[in-house]
Amino acid sequence: MKPGGRTAVCGARANYNDTTPQMCTYPHHEIITRQLKIEGFMVRSWQHKDAEYIKRMLKWMEEGKLKAKEVDTVGFENMPAAFIKMLKGDGLGKAIVKV
Repeated sequence: MKPGGRTAVCGARANYNDTTPQMCTYPHHEIITRQLKIEGFMVRSWQHKDAEYIKRMLKWMEEGKLKAKEVDTVGFENMPAAFIKMLKGDGLGKAIVKV
């Protein structure tokens, strides 16, 4: 990252059912010498901006600047497996079951 860089950390769906906290390593020296900022946030802290966000995202999707990724599963009988995969963090994007 460039000096003064910032990164946001949100989401832990794959870890919701863990019984012990997840730990990660981070490069202390780089964070200090480049004066980086790592900040966690929760989506509900920004609910007051929902209308603005939705308008902007829809525009970007219409313009092709933003594309949604989906993981499709076909068949009602496959719903439990698709749900478990989603909870484990398998796949990237929105999980959809087509019946």
